[in-house]
Amino acid sequence: MVSTFEWTEDMSVGVEQLDDDHKRLLLHVRDLHRAMLQGQGREVAAEILHKVVRYTRTHFANEEALFLKYGLHVGLRHRESHQGLLTKVDGLVDRVERGDLGVSIDLSHLLADWVIRHIRGEDRGYAKYLRARGAT
Repeated sequence: MVSTFEWTEDMSVGVEQLDDDHKRLLLHVRDLHRAMLQGQGREVAAEILHKVVRYTRTHFANEEALFLKYGLHVGLRHRESHQGLLTKVDGLVDRVERGDLGVSIDLSHLLADWVIRHIRGEDRGYAKYLRARGAT
């Protein structure tokens, strides 16, 4: 059985940069989840969590740069989806920094679930457009 935090080929959108970003995001989420399960301290958890958040923001910026490069005008809904996740995550980060480590496992599941659903849903839709215009 494949872990929720493992990349599988059915997650590929067929654009190497995006697939690489998605793989890296899942690795960071998996690291966070493992740290929480191993009872690592608040500082370790917060450090990993900040890495996840930074990379999530980087990935969203990479996606939007590709959209511009290839003339894809994504709807407001896609951007709102990104912003909605970041807003939720920011709130949970605050809780972790205040010492609520229990929220971190929930956060790792939220991130993994969101990343996988987002990849298999929205990202696949626009990836066809990007590939048709030469993105590899």
